[in-house]
Amino acid sequence: MVIRVLGLTAILAGLISLSLPITVSHAFDKTTAVNRTVKIYRDNLLSEDTFLGSGVYADNGIILSAGHVCAVGIGGMHFAFDKRYYSGPFRVLFSRTDPDLCLIVTEMRPKKKLPPLKLGKSLGLNNRGPIYILGYPADRFTIERGFVIAERRYSDTDTFFMLDRAAMPGISGGPAFYKDGTLAGIVVAMSIVKNGREHGAALLEGVQTLKRWLKKEGVEYVE
Repeated sequence: MVIRVLGLTAILAGLISLSLPITVSHAFDKTTAVNRTVKIYRDNLLSEDTFLGSGVYADNGIILSAGHVCAVGIGGMHFAFDKRYYSGPFRVLFSRTDPDLCLIVTEMRPKKKLPPLKLGKSLGLNNRGPIYILGYPADRFTIERGFVIAERRYSDTDTFFMLDRAAMPGISGGPAFYKDGTLAGIVVAMSIVKNGREHGAALLEGVQTLKRWLKKEGVEYVE
């Protein structure tokens, strides 16, 4: 499958033409997954006070994250693959809530090329395998292994997927991977209240929602 960004309206000014060739892997590659994970900041001070959330590097300077992470503006990023900081420019396309997703185009490229990100199969309760979520809660890197335990529909077409793993502020926008290294979704929220008690289970926008949103905004998928 090849992903081509043909054109992004509104926030992304001008025509973008990108092609992401896809490779296939057969086991979860922790090192590559860690190297894809990005820290996003409100300004170029890159301090804990200005830390917004997490993201995942796709290819050709494209970052995917949660819409609410991008909504206040982005001033800097830290890329794990090169241990480098980047202060822009950024071109951002985001949806505030429905779905809670964001695409960021940068001029940043890794010194050592990463395999292009592959978007996986649709997420759901029938996925019996583990899901791996990565990000920077409390500005510290974590990787968690969990399973889909519930679905929460929030519109006619889109659904949140709940994992049996805790999530903390700061992991929003982080990637969720299947065991084969393909993207399962983006972490967007926590499940806050159950039986009057606060919980921190991770909620994901499934990859099927990501594909649908990108296509709506001018991103085509060619298989």
